Amino acid sequence: MMQKLIPILCLALAACSEKLAEVAVAPELPQGVRPDFMERIDSTTLKEAIDRASQNVQVEAGEHALDIPCNGVSENEFAKVTFKVDPQVLTVLTFKSCGVSFQTIFPE
Repeated sequence: MMQKLIPILCLALAACSEKLAEVAVAPELPQGVRPDFMERIDSTTLKEAIDRASQNVQVEAGEHALDIPCNGVSENEFAKVTFKVDPQVLTVLTFKSCGVSFQTIFPE
């Protein structure tokens, strides 16, 4: 019985030690983009935040990557953006037609 509890406890402690950060995505679409703009953004780690735009979502702190559609350039062109999310602040992403801007909000 004791042998089975130790690995489970270790897994639980490892999960608790991961740092989480809050991210929110501004819900407004950039001007002149296709209606499916948000659905075309490719990111495995920020998918939930994109799907739940305007809500704070917890993600793993650290580096994230996005492929953002460049509607003004070509239908199949994407801007590749890599950035870090700090666990001590709220990061708000506002998508542009071929990029993203970041706003960092410090807790009061």
